[in-house]
Amino acid sequence: MFIKPYVSASVLYHPFGHLETRIVQAAIIVDVWNDSYVNIVTWTRDGMQNMHRGVSLIQGATDLPSGEYVSWPNTPPTAGPYRDQSADERL
Repeated sequence: MFIKPYVSASVLYHPFGHLETRIVQAAIIVDVWNDSYVNIVTWTRDGMQNMHRGVSLIQGATDLPSGEYVSWPNTPPTAGPYRDQSADERL
């Protein structure tokens, strides 16, 4: 299912680095460039806040990039304007 990115959405940030040192961090979308790129704010385990611009948003069966990216949590929003409705649902 495709979910259109929106400001204030919670996502998972996968930082760039060696696979052994990558620790997924909580993130909030603060700006949407398009359906594939967003600006986010992240928090580390010790509470430090960081801003990241132009981060790839990965959805579905897309190949993972070699750099940083964000993904939806396991339980994405399922109601309201934040999900992509099928053509049958829009009629």
